[in-house]
Amino acid sequence: MRASNIPLTGPEIQSKANDIAKDMGIEDFRCSAANKVDEESANNWLHEFNRVKEKYLSCDVFNMDETGFFYNLFPNHTLGIKSDKCHGGAQSKQCVTVVLCCNADGSEKFRPRVISKSEKPRCFKNISMGTLPCIYSHHKKAWIDGMSFPKWLLRFNSRMVAENRHVLLTLDRCTAHNVH
Repeated sequence: MRASNIPLTGPEIQSKANDIAKDMGIEDFRCSAANKVDEESANNWLHEFNRVKEKYLSCDVFNMDETGFFYNLFPNHTLGIKSDKCHGGAQSKQCVTVVLCCNADGSEKFRPRVISKSEKPRCFKNISMGTLPCIYSHHKKAWIDGMSFPKWLLRFNSRMVAENRHVLLTLDRCTAHNVH
């Protein structure tokens, strides 16, 4: 249905799941609805976050996040004519992870960190890695992991300590961010 650009609702998906279970002879199948966000808990968390954030200037509130960059993947939507045929093979899974960090007022942006699978890509054969406009590292799956994130965090912390700054750093709940 998605390939045909037909939107699906939760109840439609549940109905189809129930039909499939029935066709497979599964008698006790119960299809659950997607859990809704507990608005009260979300509002309480947001209130608490804002209370903590009030203690910091916007230049001292940072956010760090990673994003996958599929550099060899064609877009699945174009501005071409609807009758045009689109030809191509399987979607490329070649990816690098880009780690970005900046403060809330945008006045301070850390050098991006790029994580690729290759320790020294051929395209960088005659280039000193230290001259790149990013920090380059490698990981077998091109992800930030439980070993590289603490190094990033220590580098961030060392910079803040050197500048005698107390800052608020927000992160998502990625398992690599679990630092003990």
